[in-house]
Amino acid sequence: MDIINSLKIGQNISVQINDNGINLKNGGYVADENGNRFKILSVAMINNHKRLIDSNAELLLAGDVNNIGKKLYTI
Repeated sequence: MDIINSLKIGQNISVQINDNGINLKNGGYVADENGNRFKILSVAMINNHKRLIDSNAELLLAGDVNNIGKKLYTI
């Protein structure tokens, strides 16, 4: 999943991904291409337009947010 946008929020980071997030769950984990692991605190849709709901999601992640890569993978 490519990271489209990101916003650091306190000790966490909110990332917009080019995936609908349907297989991601709160409490699960993702990793970036550098091997950094991030706990999923929240999964949300980013819009109410069907095309965007089907192709994008917003994740709130905890972990080493200062060194997050450009891609995420489910683990």
